[in-house]
Amino acid sequence: MTPSSATPSLDYDRLRESLAAAGAVVALAELHGGVCGALCAGGPAAARRWLADSLDDAELGASAAALSDDLEELISTSSKMLEDDELTFEPLLPSDDSPLAEQVEALAVWCQGFLSGVGSAAPAAARSSVEGDAVGEILRDFAEISRAGLSDDEAEGQVEADFAPHMLYVTNQDKPGFIGRFGATLAGAGINIATFHLGRAAQGGDAICLVSVDENVPEDVLAMVRTLPLVVQATALAF
Repeated sequence: MTPSSATPSLDYDRLRESLAAAGAVVALAELHGGVCGALCAGGPAAARRWLADSLDDAELGASAAALSDDLEELISTSSKMLEDDELTFEPLLPSDDSPLAEQVEALAVWCQGFLSGVGSAAPAAARSSVEGDAVGEILRDFAEISRAGLSDDEAEGQVEADFAPHMLYVTNQDKPGFIGRFGATLAGAGINIATFHLGRAAQGGDAICLVSVDENVPEDVLAMVRTLPLVVQATALAF
């Protein structure tokens, strides 16, 4: 699909290189999905908050300033494409010349990011995925796409959890030590874990952790979670 002349396009390879140069570990497809989800649910301000949360604990290097400009372009261009009457929007994914496995994986993480963006900007919309309205049906479809490319065993390991009033959505590196540090951090803050769901796409890669807790997680505790070793991003969700 080709954007209209009035709507700028996004360069996947250039933006991916910008992320890598700055030292960001979050995949570009996931970032774009999250931005789009937040844009749909809360507009540009919500998209900027989602990006800030996602990159809050990233050890960005000297190219961080250039990355900031590129991320602002990502928000503004995505917003224009979503609003374009000619329906020029398309997910920011690898080209058709890329290996099929790479394309499928990128689409899956794009959908994961979209769900995260919606959940952080408009919890009521995320809750509708449980209640069964039209928005919920769309979000459930995205959740299914986010499992694309996984074997049956890997798909069974993906996070499947009911929404609770207070939750944490965490992406982490699949290495020993995360669960212990994460649990100890919440316990030290007096926050009790009600349910804990952890899934991964592949051994040693990124994992997704969805945790329901008995009370709201204060911002200072969330900041401690984001600074834990192996944590890529952490977002508090309220339903």
